[in-house]
Amino acid sequence: MKNKISKKRHNSYSGQRRKRSFKEWTQQPHFYGALAMLLPLTAILIAYIAMGVFPFGDQATMIIDSYHQYVPFFSEFHNKIWHGESFLYSWHGSLGFNFIAVQAYYLASPLNFLIAIFPASMMIEAFETLIILKICLSGWTAYRYLRRRTGRNDYSTVVFAAFYALGGFSIAYNWNVMWLDSIVLFPLILMGMERLINDKNGLLYAVTMGLAIFCNYYMAIMICIFVVLYFFVIWFSRKREGVGQFFKSGFHFAVCSVLAGGLAGIYLFPTYYTLINSSQGSAPTSFKLYRNFLEIFRQQFALVEPTELTGAPNIYCGVLLVMLVVFYAVSKNISLREKIGRLLVTGFVLVSLNINVLDYVWHGFHFPNNLPGRFSFIYIFMVVVMAYDAWQSLRLMNMKAFLGIFAAEAVLFGVCLWYPKDRLPLYSMIVTGILMALYMILLVAYRRHSFLMIKGYKVLPQMLCLLILTIEVAGNAVFGLCMNGTVNRTSYTEDRQEVSAIRNHYEAKDTFYRMELAQIRGRDDVTWHHLNGMSFFSSTADDREERLMGALGFYNSGNKYSYKGATPLTDALLGIRYIISNEEMWASNLSLCEQTMNKYVYENQQNLALGYMVNPTLEQWKIVEGDPFVTQNDFVRLATDTQEALFTPMTVSEPEVTGGMLTSTGEDKYFYERTADNGTLTWQLTFTEQQDVYIYFEASHCEKLKVTIDGETETYSDKRGHIVHLGQCDAGKVVTLDFPMDNEYDTGNVKLQMYAFNNNVFESAYTQLADAQLQVTDYDSTHVTGSIQASQDGLMLLSVPYDEGWSVYVDGVKTEISPVGEALTGCWLTAGTHEITMRYVPQGFVEGAVLSTVSLLILVLGIAVKSGIFRKHHRKM
Repeated sequence: MKNKISKKRHNSYSGQRRKRSFKEWTQQPHFYGALAMLLPLTAILIAYIAMGVFPFGDQATMIIDSYHQYVPFFSEFHNKIWHGESFLYSWHGSLGFNFIAVQAYYLASPLNFLIAIFPASMMIEAFETLIILKICLSGWTAYRYLRRRTGRNDYSTVVFAAFYALGGFSIAYNWNVMWLDSIVLFPLILMGMERLINDKNGLLYAVTMGLAIFCNYYMAIMICIFVVLYFFVIWFSRKREGVGQFFKSGFHFAVCSVLAGGLAGIYLFPTYYTLINSSQGSAPTSFKLYRNFLEIFRQQFALVEPTELTGAPNIYCGVLLVMLVVFYAVSKNISLREKIGRLLVTGFVLVSLNINVLDYVWHGFHFPNNLPGRFSFIYIFMVVVMAYDAWQSLRLMNMKAFLGIFAAEAVLFGVCLWYPKDRLPLYSMIVTGILMALYMILLVAYRRHSFLMIKGYKVLPQMLCLLILTIEVAGNAVFGLCMNGTVNRTSYTEDRQEVSAIRNHYEAKDTFYRMELAQIRGRDDVTWHHLNGMSFFSSTADDREERLMGALGFYNSGNKYSYKGATPLTDALLGIRYIISNEEMWASNLSLCEQTMNKYVYENQQNLALGYMVNPTLEQWKIVEGDPFVTQNDFVRLATDTQEALFTPMTVSEPEVTGGMLTSTGEDKYFYERTADNGTLTWQLTFTEQQDVYIYFEASHCEKLKVTIDGETETYSDKRGHIVHLGQCDAGKVVTLDFPMDNEYDTGNVKLQMYAFNNNVFESAYTQLADAQLQVTDYDSTHVTGSIQASQDGLMLLSVPYDEGWSVYVDGVKTEISPVGEALTGCWLTAGTHEITMRYVPQGFVEGAVLSTVSLLILVLGIAVKSGIFRKHHRKM
């Protein structure tokens, strides 16, 4: 009987169910939450259509570092997901690198696993999809924060949230996809802090802060600095509750913050050990303003071109919103305590963007390499919040205050226009002026409860104002994205299948080998193509390895180095067996294996295995920065019994100078002063006997070396210097070296060395090194097994970057490893045949994993206690 009654009631209810009207839908929070994501999405899609981004054309938005680093790292991440490889280590770059550290900076976002649904050929599209998704999500989280402040479900909340999602930071730096998770989480972190202090519930703060640290520890540093300041802002805004309550809240905040850090321990611990060996900047020694504050303020004008690499910080967040901050400051309907706290902390963030000492602290006690003002998103969000609060109380403001504020803002706008330094484009000043005038008119009408008549219809000024705001935020986003520029998608991906086929072919022939690219499009091409190479570009690059590569004569610059600058010795030393080239090559150690449609594949006939025996005296090898031929000669002398020089110096005549004056400073170095535009330094090299010739150059403000041989010219650009192979130079051959002076600088320095390569010495050294090599029988991302037969006690050199995460077992017994040449790995072996096993676990990984697990258990336990699960269970018992 009960079942029949229930069924009847259900049928009766179903018969009365009706569809919600559109008006009812618009009253739902989810409707406006969806709009907060849809508005940024629409603006981005319009920009992509205008730029011809795939599938609307053949362009892609992965510019600058995303071109060189991020897409290749995403490709490697995708490769590991699909092939079930370990996420701890990768051989595809840098001779092998700690992949956990790379994940912690570039790939840790859980959203990144979405790339698994894309095929390998669509990594660019996967990358761009994540950018769009994260920007849209930041609109949603900003909407949730603003809605919580007032409880309002209306379109104004959507528009203000959109100015955060499409603000200057997100538009200029959207290609830094690993930073966008912090932009998404920041509003939720502040919401969580407010709950922690006001409602004594720290769950949201601990989870979102922990997730921010987990996703990108670098951006989390800036958020952590801010939340400490924001704690005092929230507390100061409250009514006085006594010192005891302050310390209780502070303790609660500290515990939740530690718990948040603990959740990310699995990344933080291994990354710490990696970063202590990465390139570090020096601390500022004096106080310095980067630029006039009027220049900073003008960055908030409409249609200001985004700063990508250098320039003023990206702080655009809407013309009206900046105007409304003044209303916020004078409003009598907003708590004075809250106003003081928010204005002070926001002002401090703005000032920090322009003072070197504070900028250094905010960036984690490190000066960023270009991309200034990486914490400007904090300023943007605070302006959005204050402007939104002011918008809610505009009608309660005195009309005289209205007019006074407008007059003051008009004067400030005029001063910005008058300021002569680095004038903004005329269109930016005109559009900003028009917007200010329109907003002033509409806000006055709104304050007076007036309306406008347009073609016989009454139009409320606040609705018209929101319409203009929508056009402004979307239009500025489209403009900024278009100004960022694009790259050609086809040129980036056209050789992917061809190189993949080459790699697969040689993988079937060799257990472990290294393969490099003679020409590169991007700095991390070997990672993009999943090759066991030595080229690498990453913020987590090991400084010791970078110094070694530079000392050996490879191209290197800060946190990047590449195969450009190789010699037969470095090919052998690092185990480079195959080289893929876009053109024909010649070197004494190379032979052509095959020619595919667009590639030449060369084999280094004198490559060495992953490990090989060297003389014990190699422990004394000291790299000599700035003189790679000496460093390579020393390696041969110490690692083998060959004492002759591999490279012998050749005399270089004085250069000819046009448009400048030259002074020799000794040791193959020259100082020049430019006296006219388009000046050059020219060396005319004429050879008297057949020799295999290499040069090494360094040039500051004179970086584009042009090498002309037999009428063909090749250009090299590298201020840090690298080796260039001139090839086999017969008697009477003439080679011309041109160094064009940079017209932006009046002075500069050039260093040029020339050496002849002695192939007989190399053959002798190689024969000894090849006598006892590690025969690799099996390997994967974190394990290598093989055997070696040592004729005598000595040192086995492994062409693997020294990393304490590696453990080497000789015949099952763990053996101590030590750095060789600062960056490579060595271990001692006795005479005889040995089974070698190598295992990799990142230093600090186990401790970090334990900490993350414990922190997660504490969090789950806290949730259970808070929700009363244990009390309910006790009552049932």
